[in-house]
Amino acid sequence: MTLLRTVCNSYLVNSYILAAENKEAVLIDPACCDEQQCSRMVEAVEQNQFKIVHILITHPHADHVMGTQMLKSAFPDATIMMHKEGLETYLQANDYALLMGFKKMSNIPPIDEYIVDNQEIKLSNLTLKILYTPGHAPGSVSIFCPQGNLVFTGDVLFKESIGRTDLAGGDFQTLKNMIYNKLFTLGEDTTVLPGHGDKTTIGHEKQFNPFL
Repeated sequence: MTLLRTVCNSYLVNSYILAAENKEAVLIDPACCDEQQCSRMVEAVEQNQFKIVHILITHPHADHVMGTQMLKSAFPDATIMMHKEGLETYLQANDYALLMGFKKMSNIPPIDEYIVDNQEIKLSNLTLKILYTPGHAPGSVSIFCPQGNLVFTGDVLFKESIGRTDLAGGDFQTLKNMIYNKLFTLGEDTTVLPGHGDKTTIGHEKQFNPFL
């Protein structure tokens, strides 16, 4: 298993590439907002001889999806996957692009496959389990990889913080419930890879997260 992280755009979004033994890989959160950032990600894929099979979107906020078109062009065989509840927000990404300092996508690529709670995605020797974790944004998911004992949490859970809930579709109590019922049931030594900031562990957040 190989894991790469690229920090993208002015919102410092973590985009991740997770690759299996046979070089099949997923790209989690296509957040690159310009050609330079996109090229950096493509170079990393090519240097490691990865094959991007899926582009997974943890949630549809503009800072996490503005690279979707560029990366779909770079990896045309990759399947764009997202929870269906996020579709309306995803299709509005360009409406927020200029407000957030991004260049608009000339077209918003369609979602190729909608993912659902508890779905398992296979990559050679790896399994990715989808955990439906709304509360920050419509259709938010976290992605658990048991072989690596790690979970990609998007903007649901951060190191000693949680996602904001004051945007459309956000709900504080829902977010807390999802963290307790979906994420805190994972092992305490599970590594948390958030959409912004540094990694942490489930055990650390149980003990030190002031929101929980």
